[in-house]
Amino acid sequence: MTSTTEKQAGRSRTDDARGAIKPMVAGLTGELIAEFLGTFIVILFGVGVVAQVVAGEIGGHDSIAWSWGLGVTMGIYVAARISGAHPAPGPKICRCRCASALLSNGKSCSIVSRDDLTVRQRAVLFALLGEARQVANPELEQLIGVRLDGAERRDLNDRKLVESVKVGRLFAHELTDKGWRWCNEELAAAPGGRASSLERAHYLVFGLFARHLDTAGLSLADIVRPGDTANDNANNAADDADLTARIEAAYHSLAPGSGEFVSLRELRLRVTELTDRPRPDVDAALAAMFTAQRINLIPQSHQQALSDADREAALRIGGEYKHLISIE
Repeated sequence: MTSTTEKQAGRSRTDDARGAIKPMVAGLTGELIAEFLGTFIVILFGVGVVAQVVAGEIGGHDSIAWSWGLGVTMGIYVAARISGAHPAPGPKICRCRCASALLSNGKSCSIVSRDDLTVRQRAVLFALLGEARQVANPELEQLIGVRLDGAERRDLNDRKLVESVKVGRLFAHELTDKGWRWCNEELAAAPGGRASSLERAHYLVFGLFARHLDTAGLSLADIVRPGDTANDNANNAADDADLTARIEAAYHSLAPGSGEFVSLRELRLRVTELTDRPRPDVDAALAAMFTAQRINLIPQSHQQALSDADREAALRIGGEYKHLISIE
């Protein structure tokens, strides 16, 4: 005869096994399949009983009520563990934030909703944006006081916002292209309904920053440089200031007057005579000066007048090639 302890142990193992069940297909695909099956069961029971009552004249109001109730219950049992069980397409579609993109240019839909992400997850995304490089958990904790582990890490990985790799015993994280897009969209977003006063204030600043980027024709990629840390900035500040001064000196030696436009091709040649800094450094300095509104960069209005050398010397900012520079 089985003892009470053995029965309890058996029940415990059964409960553990049930709790360990995981969906065979993870992510958005698994959720969509679960929603489809749940909705299918609801419609199967509901429409079937209506056809039975109306066409077959079998049963009545009670049959319809019980069948719809059973259908909804079974649909929830099928989909709840995977997608949260919305046995209708409306709630799932409403979670998509890109309906306008789907209508205008056919871009794929993302179920990422800002309200779905925790404050810690959003903090990690913005921290990775600020560093623009791979950041290990100990450094992440030093920067913002949290690590990205467990369910929160897996959630961001599943959403394709963050790519995590294991280095030794520790995870290191980096923003994906989708993560960069999320940060860019988040800058212009409004805070959630349950946001704290500090969060609301931060989003006001984010909105100001987003409007500045839009006015200047810049993107986040134009102003965030990989590997910029406080120590690196401190060590390179003198070099950057020197390069900026040389760019200004090169401009004033070419321009007939303050505010007059000269070609970037001529400027680059003159800067090369003044310093041996490589082109990426010069490009970064020009972009920083443009962001700080210390210089003005515009494209050549008559594109046919550009030579191959002019096109090669152009600087791409905000998705547009700039050929002319002026300094007040």
